Amino acid sequence: MSETHIVKAQRHALRDLLENAALTVVVDQVPVPVTILRRPPAGLKVAPEKLPAVYIYNNGEQVAGRDLQTVDRTPRFEIVMLAADKGDPQDQLDDLQLLIEREILGSGLLSGTCHAIDLEATNTVQDAGRVLYGVRSLSYRLLANVTAGDPSL
Repeated sequence: MSETHIVKAQRHALRDLLENAALTVVVDQVPVPVTILRRPPAGLKVAPEKLPAVYIYNNGEQVAGRDLQTVDRTPRFEIVMLAADKGDPQDQLDDLQLLIEREILGSGLLSGTCHAIDLEATNTVQDAGRVLYGVRSLSYRLLANVTAGDPSL
């Protein structure tokens, strides 16, 4: 029994993976390091000097009993990518998406925090019905099995 909820462990594992990857994308023909934000920004407002940037949040979870001993927990995480307001934001997002997908595919199931990880969708982010062209999210579904009655890692 651990003191860490499985979803918290997975979210931190995703963030740590991306932080340790030292992601860089080209903005106006210059390689720029990607900022991994530790929390979602209020109103999607990020200081220009921190862009391009990425943040991660949990967007819900499905829980299903597998048997009397085991529960399948399937959280969905959004990895939100924000482009710098220079050059071509779509190119930045495409390049960043490629880097993130490769990191996750090579992660070894996030240090053992899940049994499967699948990219479900990519989405153009909207705010009050307006499409934000410099923002895209990747929706990942993770699968973990935990002991019935104990949602910890």
